[in-house]
Amino acid sequence: MNIPTVQLEKFFKKRNELITDLSIGKIDKISFLEKIMN
Repeated sequence: MNIPTVQLEKFFKKRNELITDLSIGKIDKISFLEKIMN
């Protein structure tokens, strides 16, 4: 699977922000998973 680097960078940036939100309790695990998938 060949994913453009820019898309990959956006994905990881978004994922890292969500992980931060999750760790401080701003969002729950279900919201986290939904946001990762979208």
